[in-house]
Amino acid sequence: MTTTVSPPRPESIKRLVLVLTSQCNLRCGYCYQDDKKAGTMEWETLRGALDLALASEQKLIKFTFYGGEPLLEFPLMERGVRYVEEMRGEEKQVRFGIITNGTLLTEESIDFLIQHDFKTQISFDGVREAQIHRGKGTYEKLDRVLDTIAAASPSFFRKRVVVSSTLTPETIPYLADSIDYFLSKNVTSISVSPSISHHPNWKMESIWDLDEQFGRILETSITHHRRTGETPFTPFRGGINSSKGIDKISMCGVMRGETPTVDVDGQVHGCALFADSFQSLSRRFLREKLESLRMGDIQDERFRERYAAFPEAVEQAEIFHNKQDKYSSYGKCGECEHLASCSICPVSIGNIPGNNDVHRVPDFACAYHLVMLRFKGMYVEDTRVVRSRLQPKMSDSTIRLRNLARRMRGAEEIRR
Repeated sequence: MTTTVSPPRPESIKRLVLVLTSQCNLRCGYCYQDDKKAGTMEWETLRGALDLALASEQKLIKFTFYGGEPLLEFPLMERGVRYVEEMRGEEKQVRFGIITNGTLLTEESIDFLIQHDFKTQISFDGVREAQIHRGKGTYEKLDRVLDTIAAASPSFFRKRVVVSSTLTPETIPYLADSIDYFLSKNVTSISVSPSISHHPNWKMESIWDLDEQFGRILETSITHHRRTGETPFTPFRGGINSSKGIDKISMCGVMRGETPTVDVDGQVHGCALFADSFQSLSRRFLREKLESLRMGDIQDERFRERYAAFPEAVEQAEIFHNKQDKYSSYGKCGECEHLASCSICPVSIGNIPGNNDVHRVPDFACAYHLVMLRFKGMYVEDTRVVRSRLQPKMSDSTIRLRNLARRMRGAEEIRR
């Protein structure tokens, strides 16, 4: 399945990611942001970025504040939100979001997020044994933060708070316990993604450890769904995409250019993972791939031209296309039943030391998706059966009355 995409324009922007600062108050060992420079976005740069998105022809524009840790620049974020609300016009709808490690959330900032209906994604890896890999003492802080938000606005907590966990080989033994913990805190959106960093300690046979954890998650998720009708574990949401008839398929939708990122210095990138204000891009292979994708400064006179050329640059980078040709130690992607549903980040290809093959994907990421998608299939099948059982069955008399009503309507239309 080959997709033809029209050259993107700034007027097609649906979501803008804003890197307010490259600094962070944590130093997570597995974080791809390995070179957090002392950079903070100037107001003029932020205003120009906001104007860029507000000029989009889309009726709904989403603004996501990112970092580093965006709450280090909370006053700047406040100013940006006020500016958007003042300048958006009555015909334009806007939504705000933030991706934060949550440790700097205060009653003041929580009230602000609630007031402006922020989609609040909190990076939280789970139980204490898992979260300690993100930072000592952070588990206790985030445990209190979840309670504080839930107490301040139960509705906001249920509808707008997402807990986002980054999985590494070290935290696999705690994955199911972490999901249970988040459910006990009444979190309704629990996202889990494998780290895109390289993990030299991953062993092929460790996939069975993942299998064991997902077996427990499946059981918990089915029980929860039967009781509440909800699917808090977001990897299990949605259907399964069929791989039948697929010829060519992209790794992700970045080439559409609908969700650009503006870095602290005003440089525009197709994805937040391309920004260089907080990462070294020390490997030449990855650096060359990502540098070729820069769209330039939003104030540059050639910006619009580079924006339109972005899809072609993405295709030439090669790591983002032809998913069917990718492979890992577990096999060829083109022969995998999960080809259409798999969402391995292409940037992770460039994080494999010594790798210069655009088709070689990391084994850890592949193992995660193989296991997750297999168990998702079981979950989807189970909940489909449950839903069909819950459908009210019509009695014979009800069916006869319905058919009679249809015939009467048909006769009436004929008389007219």
